[in-house]
Amino acid sequence: MAPTNESCVSYGAKLGALMAAASVPVGFFRAHGDLKKLTIQEKLIRMNSFRVTGRALWGPMATFAAAGAAFAVADCVTQDYLGRDDSLSGVVGGLAVGAVFGLKRASLVAGIGVGGLCAGAMLVTDFFTKIAQPVFKDVKHYGPKESAAPASQ
Repeated sequence: MAPTNESCVSYGAKLGALMAAASVPVGFFRAHGDLKKLTIQEKLIRMNSFRVTGRALWGPMATFAAAGAAFAVADCVTQDYLGRDDSLSGVVGGLAVGAVFGLKRASLVAGIGVGGLCAGAMLVTDFFTKIAQPVFKDVKHYGPKESAAPASQ
């Protein structure tokens, strides 16, 4: 949810940078997987090269940054257009993430699948944060009552 005093572009840039930083472990696992396929001599040559790791890091970082920025901008623009913060803005943001992954894979099916998954995750998140959590706050706990008065000796 974008703060009201922040533009959608700056919100998208911030979330894109955050998602790029969050993708660094993905790139490290990808680099490790690429190194497993090489012979020992090739590994020794490439282990000292930061280019291998840099290339392996760049792909996930760019994808995650684009997905985070697309989600933030779509969410913010939908909230501005509708004039309210509801579940629809999260669903549109999730579909934007699906569009980014669909473009990355050059597959409409992958884009629809990831978009549906992210939109569903946003619906579940909105349900628990906006509906279920306030309901659970009103639930009274049963059990032994705690005494408000100090124990006398």
